[in-house]
Amino acid sequence: MSKQTTTHALVLLAVCGAVFFLNLGTPKLWDRDEPRNAGCAKEMMERGDWVTPIFNDELREQKPVLLYWLMMSAYTVFGFGEFGARFWSALLATGSCFWVYISARRLFDANSALWSALMLATCLMFGVAGRAATPDSVLIFCGAGAIGCWILGTFQSNREQETRTWGEPGLKQRGVWFPRDWRFATAIYAFMGLGVLAKGPIGFVMPVAILGLFNLLGRLPESTSTNGTGGVLARRMMGMARPWMPSHFLKTTWSMRPFLAAGVVLVVAAPWYILVGLRTEGDFLEQFFLKEHFGRATTAMENHSGGFWFYPIALLLGTFPWSILALPLGLFVDRQLSKDRGERPLGLVLGLIWLLLYLIVFSLAKTKLPSYISPCYPGVALLGGYFVSRLGMGTTQMDRRWWGAALGVLSIVGVGMIFGVPLAANEVLPGAGWLGVIGMIPIGGAVVLGILVVRQRDRFIPTALGTTAVVFSTALFGIGTVAVDRYQRLPELLEVVNGDPNARIASFGVLESSWVFYSGRPVFELNRQGKEGEISRDPNRSWLPKPRMNVEQFLSQKGHHYVVTTESRLDELQDQAGDSLSEVARIPYFLNDENLVLLTLSPSLADRVDRVEATSHR
Repeated sequence: MSKQTTTHALVLLAVCGAVFFLNLGTPKLWDRDEPRNAGCAKEMMERGDWVTPIFNDELREQKPVLLYWLMMSAYTVFGFGEFGARFWSALLATGSCFWVYISARRLFDANSALWSALMLATCLMFGVAGRAATPDSVLIFCGAGAIGCWILGTFQSNREQETRTWGEPGLKQRGVWFPRDWRFATAIYAFMGLGVLAKGPIGFVMPVAILGLFNLLGRLPESTSTNGTGGVLARRMMGMARPWMPSHFLKTTWSMRPFLAAGVVLVVAAPWYILVGLRTEGDFLEQFFLKEHFGRATTAMENHSGGFWFYPIALLLGTFPWSILALPLGLFVDRQLSKDRGERPLGLVLGLIWLLLYLIVFSLAKTKLPSYISPCYPGVALLGGYFVSRLGMGTTQMDRRWWGAALGVLSIVGVGMIFGVPLAANEVLPGAGWLGVIGMIPIGGAVVLGILVVRQRDRFIPTALGTTAVVFSTALFGIGTVAVDRYQRLPELLEVVNGDPNARIASFGVLESSWVFYSGRPVFELNRQGKEGEISRDPNRSWLPKPRMNVEQFLSQKGHHYVVTTESRLDELQDQAGDSLSEVARIPYFLNDENLVLLTLSPSLADRVDRVEATSHR
């Protein structure tokens, strides 16, 4: 390993350590998915079941098993808690950055590789994925690993640090755009198989589509047509159709070893899918494939919808602060790809395919969430890292007007945080308005960058922008999240419950998955008045939904009873429970403008229940 490579690795480790691992285990699990995933792994581990995903005593059909396995291994080392739940997300986010570095170094040069990796590490949405107990970081790593193995197996070592182009691709075997070495090919599809275990078929479909489209274009012979017969439109349509001609398409598909692909992916992923299908009598497979995939593609589930503009906006927000260069980057890529075929950088072609396929495919789906396109961020980093590197080298220039717009956006974001955060905090986080000072970081970055642009110190521009991104990400995730977490007072509410190992807890009108994780027991969701529920359950089919019951049924069960509700639903609960419940505690509902209320059996009823239970045991 060269001195330069060692230096780059240390820099990248330091940045990833700050962005992903600083105070990783301090904030409590939040949102819905983090505690669901962490709790599912905990319940599987406690049950000694490595096959069936169970959360809150019910089948969790939303995600496959790989994330849960990783969490279970972390729990073994670090114990049940936030750090163990998030450890593998942070570690694999770091691994994804190194995959991008390796890929960009082989396609471009060492300098571009460093900036590509640093750009990925400090993108806003990628930082969220790297610090969350969700499968997004796992899926990104698997996709980046598959494409990274393809690059390593296809292209020669780039000792001269020259940019790969269509004209001089530097292939290990000229004219071959897929590894002939079966070990690399196997590694490619093994990563895809792990992606299928992480998040389903998308872990295979999207990486194969990226490599397939690249190969279709790479293997396409140079067009010999001129301005002969046919109009301009006809010639353009013929040019667009050429990669999809049956003969060319089939030859390209065959070159990618489809039988090896099917075999490796099935060996890696199929055993678990078969086992969970048998264990749950097909319920998991039905829910996972029909509801979670087909359903989300055809309908806007849980009101997560949006127009064609949704993902472009999500991408701009998710790649901040680097997205201030979005328009100049787009123009740069267009210029580079407008060159003669032999001069087009391969890395830019790959990055653009990587980006566009995700934008197009997920824009067609009805259900939309910003995290769905996060696996395209390594491709965006390839594009951006090469551009930023060329800015620093002075081989490409940005117009002063573009710099003015970019720095203006950076300043506006900073000013918006300084004034907007205190206003928002007054509503849901009283006393946290000081977090607005984080907005000084982008403002300071804009000032420094402005000075460098005016003085034409181009070689310092990447360093200034990169430093701004690192400091901003570290402050936002490593400090800001800890400050906000102080307002999550859930443990205070659950202290009473956790002190009683025999207590039963239920929710009325509201249920947060974090209550299940932090209470360490199932939480019943009570029906509304007039709805009778089933209170029996087939013990041999434990994956089926838990018994549903109304308030009266729940309170009639043995044990000590607690009910959590909100102030807005308290009157409705008391109407059903009468004088059976008395208030135990009341705390602010995190990021809501009302309180949570914990109630338990009133002393008189509790004594009566205890006497009945004691009599029944005689």
